[in-house]
Amino acid sequence: ELEPQNAMAMNNLADFLSTQKKFDDAVFWAKKALATAPNSPVAEDTIGWIYFRQAKYEDAMPFLEKSLKGLDRPVAHYHLAAALLRSGDPRRAKQEYEIGVKQNPGSHERDEVRPMFETR
Repeated sequence: ELEPQNAMAMNNLADFLSTQKKFDDAVFWAKKALATAPNSPVAEDTIGWIYFRQAKYEDAMPFLEKSLKGLDRPVAHYHLAAALLRSGDPRRAKQEYEIGVKQNPGSHERDEVRPMFETR
């Protein structure tokens, strides 16, 4: 309410709502954040990860790929790796996962996706 154009606040709200499985609200706020900051790789990642959490892997992929192109960071590699794995591209998924591990092996995001890769 105090900062209606604060894209970071909208993005954080979207991420929080998705952890609560309030996906419709999460997507709404993530899209609003992206509309406010259209070149934000973080907002792109958030939308993609919300779709991933909904098992909408094909919807997630374009957002996650664009996020990674916009800003190379471990979270983007981990999220893209998980979506690639669920979309049926295990070879590329493993490559992205390994890049994330090299960049930040202690990442919280790694902990979230690690079980998908350690069982393979």
